[in-house]
Order: sequence, then C-alpha cells, then structure tokens
Amino acid sequence: MSLRKAKSGCVPIKVTKKGNVKVMLVSSSKSGKNWVLPKGTVEAGETAEEAAVRETREEAGVEGEIIDSLGSVYFAKKDAEIEFFVLLTTNQLKKKKWEERKARERTWNSLEETQSMVTDGNAKDYVVEVVRRLGIWLRDNAASLPEGPSIAGKKAKAGASAVPADDPDWGDDNDDADAAAPSTA
Repeated sequence: MSLRKAKSGCVPIKVTKKGNVKVMLVSSSKSGKNWVLPKGTVEAGETAEEAAVRETREEAGVEGEIIDSLGSVYFAKKDAEIEFFVLLTTNQLKKKKWEERKARERTWNSLEETQSMVTDGNAKDYVVEVVRRLGIWLRDNAASLPEGPSIAGKKAKAGASAVPADDPDWGDDNDDADAAAPSTA
C-alpha cells in the first residue's frame, strides 16, 4: 500500500484598477502548451496553506495572502485530492526573480476566459471545478474583498489604485503581461 502525499494549490486572483477580478493561470511545465493552476506537494513540516503559497511563488511568480479555502478537488491523472485556496495577490515578481520563468508562462484572465483556456483533458476537470467554486465564493464574498489588495504589507487606501504604481507588469483590465496566446498547433 502506498501513501499518497498531500497536495495543495492556489487560485491567484487580483483586483484590477476597474475593480474586476482576474485569475492567473500558468503554463504546464511538462508541455508548456496547457494552462493550469499552481499546485504541488505539501512537504514535511509544512501546512497545506504554506505549501500552496510556496508552489504559487515558484510556479507563478506571485505572492499574496490566502483569504479562504475552496476545498479539495480530485485530479484523476495524479490520483490525488488537491486542496485549493484563494490567494489575493499582492506582488507579481519581476521575471528575473520568478523561479520557474524559463519553464512557464503566466496570464491573467476573467473567470470565463480562465475556464475556456484550459484545454488539456487531465487538467480541465479540476480547473473548471475550482474556478466554478471561485465564482460562487466571489458571489458570496465580494463585499469582503478589500478595495484593493494590500501592497507591501499595507492596505491600499480607499479609492487608491489596487495596482502598485512602480510595477508595470502588474497590469490592468487588458493585461496579458507575460503570456503568449495559447498554442493552437
């Protein structure tokens, strides 16, 4: 009998200047053609939340604050339950500081775009389910989101931009700052 290692991941979200919520996807490190959510194994001595934050920093190059759990979903390819958390993104690392920048791309999308971008059958079921749960969570908790994400550990002032002024890669409602269009070949 083998023991499966616990897995966890994040759904990185950001609130744009216009108040819209965007979700980050990263390209698969194996093929580079499929879009997935950052996730990985919970290491010894780590909580599921700590592992999710670490994996998200490594795979997506973003940092933030976990604001809730979306529960666990089953990922058939890995025969694993993965617990996903909502991560309110507070910092998008510059490319040179993003650990997996050579193996991955990242893109910010609306919830609808996020669901349609995931085409790999192995990932599609769990990503669509997690994004569906996020949509319900946002519907029920939108009022609890800050007017803008905290920036450098300080809450944005009412009416202040949710986008760090010194970070041109943070983007706006039209951003795909680092991402290439999904491959159709």
